[in-house]
Amino acid sequence: MRPNKTSPFPILSLFLAAACASPQLTPASPADGYARPVEGKVSLVGDEVTISFSLIDDWIFINGELNGTKGRWMFDTGAAHAIALNVRHVNQDNGVVVGSGFVGSGQSFDVFNYPVVDRIVVGDLLFVGVESVQGNEMSFMEPITADILGLVGFAFFDGYDMKIDYVRRQLSFYRQTEGSHWQHLEQDGQLVESIEYFTRNLENLPMFEFQAGGVDFLGVVDTGGGRGSFEMVDGDFERLRSSGTIKDFYEVPSPLYVFDGLEVSERLSLDLFGLYRFNDPPGFKEPTGIVEENHMHFAYSFLSQFVSFWDTKNKVIYLLKGQ
Repeated sequence: MRPNKTSPFPILSLFLAAACASPQLTPASPADGYARPVEGKVSLVGDEVTISFSLIDDWIFINGELNGTKGRWMFDTGAAHAIALNVRHVNQDNGVVVGSGFVGSGQSFDVFNYPVVDRIVVGDLLFVGVESVQGNEMSFMEPITADILGLVGFAFFDGYDMKIDYVRRQLSFYRQTEGSHWQHLEQDGQLVESIEYFTRNLENLPMFEFQAGGVDFLGVVDTGGGRGSFEMVDGDFERLRSSGTIKDFYEVPSPLYVFDGLEVSERLSLDLFGLYRFNDPPGFKEPTGIVEENHMHFAYSFLSQFVSFWDTKNKVIYLLKGQ
């Protein structure tokens, strides 16, 4: 899901399938200093990979490069692809329109497919001759940072579990094996909660059901959702507002709210800030399979409180105290 700084709610791009073409691989120069560049696709190599990130406002960004242009990639688990390009920085003229997409704030755009992209750098990882990469014009994201190269999405760590550490500003990826890497965390003294999740239309959107203050919710976890967002029917909204669970984020009226003591489970009580309330059903509900009237997207104001371990094979997210 992609954010819009002036309207901080999740943005969902739906890319259509594209045809592949035979690539002409571009070799890496020894002067690049990258060990073992990956050819033909964007995928992780090795048993464990750690990438440093920075925060701009509420979003994770990774330094990188696209065909010689240096900039930043937004790390967005709400994006299904391994990587999606900001076409303004591709510096190639072989893109073919293969479909269209939209964002939650209303913008629509053409989706391009590039048969081969010469060079992509994510952190200190180099990918060359990358086949069949999609992208679109991302001017709606440039108010966050003008040098956005595109999105690094969920398929980037296909076959790996993930740890997000906001304190140390690190993403760590661990190759999946038989069983689980993380069951021992249930006995860890720093464990706050483990969330067993499910998915519906999209494997990259973890979902779980919870009840707070007598109100049933669907929770959705997404690193690219800004601070977070929610949709609620008026009666349930007023019930939690009158109980003091929901408060205004600003002293003046706005669509942003604070949740104090949101009881997600017996072990997990959350204080969340700056969550955007949708007054109308957002456009991404149907394609993502959300049918609930009350749903909440957990993003920065949630994830930044913890060190989170994402066991994507067994569909469990472990939350440890962030320290």
